[in-house]
Amino acid sequence: MYEVAFLRASKMYDFLVEKIQKIDDMKLDVVNFSYDELSEFNVYKYDLVIISLNESVLKDVEIFLNNIQLFFDGVIMVIDEEFSFQRKFIFNQLGVENYFYLPICVDDFVFYLPWYLNKKNEDNVMSYKGIYLNLDDRTLRRGETVLGLKNMEFRLLKYLLVNKGKVLSKDRIMEDVWDMNSIVNSKTVEVHICRLRKKMEIEEEEKLLHTIPNTGYMLK
Repeated sequence: MYEVAFLRASKMYDFLVEKIQKIDDMKLDVVNFSYDELSEFNVYKYDLVIISLNESVLKDVEIFLNNIQLFFDGVIMVIDEEFSFQRKFIFNQLGVENYFYLPICVDDFVFYLPWYLNKKNEDNVMSYKGIYLNLDDRTLRRGETVLGLKNMEFRLLKYLLVNKGKVLSKDRIMEDVWDMNSIVNSKTVEVHICRLRKKMEIEEEEKLLHTIPNTGYMLK
């Protein structure tokens, strides 16, 4: 049985709560949150946390996600009252797996919830030339060294592994990994590539993450 916490910004989300409660083999704990409640909320026992969002709680939710992103290994979803590229970008960096906005197709949303949870529990490891990315605990292993990855480092390395041997431009990485268009500052890609390279590169080991001048990056 899965445990799901639904953090509600307002009663306008009650219809989603009622639908989710009817899903077989899922337990739902409903929490009306404020900043004080968030700071005391034991998120770590839940498999899935769904956060409903409005402008009044935006900053509190960002602080909450920033505090848990390195340690929470469940699935996080955000449902926003209105769509915002900027908020979607921020939440992706803070570990949010999926960003939705109203109006939402409730039946489709409920139908796919078990899939999101089962996907979390898949026992998968991606490997390439002596590096191993554990998709369950988001760790990177090379030799005897095991390092934790932040959310966007994990997503970036997974993307590079899927596209190993291919030259990837900054614009393409930004669009595919951050799910944003290239208008977003490309310095973000450079910073995360640098951080990831420092974690991947070990003395006397082959360098795998290469910068292709005036083009992009490649894992080879």
